Amino acid sequence: MFLSLRRRLLHRLLAPLLAEQAEHQRRFIADAAHQLRTPLAGLQSQVEAWAQAARRIVPPGGSGSLLVPVDQVDKLRNATRRTTQLANQLLALSRAEARTTSDHPMEPVDLRALAGGVLETYLDRAAARRIDLGMALEGDGPEPARAWGQEWLLRELLANLVDNAIKYTPEGGTITIGGGLRPGGPAWLSVEDDGPGVPEALLPRLLDRFYRVPGSTGEGTGLGLAIVDEIARVHRGRLLLGAGAEGRGLRVVMEWPGSRAPLASAEP
Repeated sequence: MFLSLRRRLLHRLLAPLLAEQAEHQRRFIADAAHQLRTPLAGLQSQVEAWAQAARRIVPPGGSGSLLVPVDQVDKLRNATRRTTQLANQLLALSRAEARTTSDHPMEPVDLRALAGGVLETYLDRAAARRIDLGMALEGDGPEPARAWGQEWLLRELLANLVDNAIKYTPEGGTITIGGGLRPGGPAWLSVEDDGPGVPEALLPRLLDRFYRVPGSTGEGTGLGLAIVDEIARVHRGRLLLGAGAEGRGLRVVMEWPGSRAPLASAEP
């Protein structure tokens, strides 16, 4: 009887968690199937066209070569890159939704080192478009600014924000990674650009999955800010979206109760 009671109690405790995980999995599979269908169909169509053209020149079982226009190769490469990015972002969103705090416990994160690592990753891409990508983090006295968080998720957050900014900032623009610990307040990370910005009325829509501002250029998937929003939820934080300096561009800020973390890596 005692074991039966324990099983019922465990079931009551675990049922909501299992149901939530099942819903996350269902949403991920549905999103992945829906979003990957179009680019994969395009890739298959292109390759099938080349295969048919090749077989008109060389019969089955024969050998030979096919000349392919450079612009067609570029289109195939771009489609492959976009499909790969979409798959990676879907996986990142799924991982963030899982809220795997037991697998990745909160730990002291050096915000300057975190921002510096993301900056280094994107420097070449920014330079190729003559974009000035820099860092402007608030100091923390003699010690580095450390806050409690999941480092792999915070890195994913910054990477998505910087990636988005590079896509939509015109050549010659500026992107700044910010962050720090406000005295007596929350930890924060931000990315600000001086691109075209987003109308204020559309800012809330930016967090919707697969939403893109009408008229947007570039190869965005509409998932970057949805991933950022989910990571903010994992950290019990919030996102602030608005115009950048002098009302230009877009500034996205994540604030979370990541109180000042000591050098020791014990839980707060």
